[in-house]
Amino acid sequence: SSPDAILVVTADTVPGLTAVRSLGCKGVRVYAAYRTGMGVGTYSRYCRGALRLPSGRDEALEEIVRYSRAHDITHIMGIEELDIPFLNWARGRLEPQIKLLCPTQKAFSLALHKECTLAIARNSGIPVPRTVYPSCSRDLAECSTLRFPVVLKPKHRDTKEGWQPIFNFKSEYIESPRELAQKLEEHERRGPLPMVKEFAPGYGVGVSVLMHRESVQQIFQHRRLREWPPQGGVSVCSESVPLDPRLAEQSVALLRAMQWEGAAMVEYRFDPETGSSLLMEVNGRFWGSLPLAYYAGADFPYLLYRSSSCESS
Repeated sequence: SSPDAILVVTADTVPGLTAVRSLGCKGVRVYAAYRTGMGVGTYSRYCRGALRLPSGRDEALEEIVRYSRAHDITHIMGIEELDIPFLNWARGRLEPQIKLLCPTQKAFSLALHKECTLAIARNSGIPVPRTVYPSCSRDLAECSTLRFPVVLKPKHRDTKEGWQPIFNFKSEYIESPRELAQKLEEHERRGPLPMVKEFAPGYGVGVSVLMHRESVQQIFQHRRLREWPPQGGVSVCSESVPLDPRLAEQSVALLRAMQWEGAAMVEYRFDPETGSSLLMEVNGRFWGSLPLAYYAGADFPYLLYRSSSCESS
């Protein structure tokens, strides 16, 4: 067994539970922090203890510091999009006593802000959908050049004070310019406008990569068999597939351009009629189908921890 102890922040979701299992079954002492009443990862047989985080950021940090001292925590692994900015905000307080297993905020922001991701991809020669970033609901002239249907997507996944995302939706499928105008007016009344992307036919493909010092530690590919909504959204059924050398090369090149350290999933839409793929986004944290990779033998959480132990190598 390992002399290290890892606190998983947070274990409210299936990826968090998978991280607890991955680490615990390899003999690592693993603890789980959670925010919701469920905290599914805390119910794993491998979880040595659970920490309920307060809603306030300062209070949550104080609880983590106290808990880490009490349990000799050596590493903290960030799981969700809400967790990683919080841990980076707390980095100065936690390091060097505790090693943070998550990307830096500079790199993570490039994944959070989709316009930054797509710009880096274009500069790297990676095909992306035509995309418009309207500033107000009346700014439809450029959108009229897009081929319909289009998809509304959040421009970023930043949060307000606390843990509430600014854009609280995944995607919306739009079939006509008139419907687009109506939807943009609705979004404008609630807050900032999303981006507008041409719909990419086909199915979703994910290339998951673990990077350490620009070197690939693990790479894995899956395709989405079912999504909700069906036009493209959250994966509800996926399968592992052989690695596509072209997509693998593109994904690694993109992550290197982002100076990525740690795990990420590069998402594409593959059109079987044309054989072409378009980049959708980079999930800069553990993805929803992480259990698929884990049970297929690509043990990303444990390998992320192991790569952190090779800093001097």
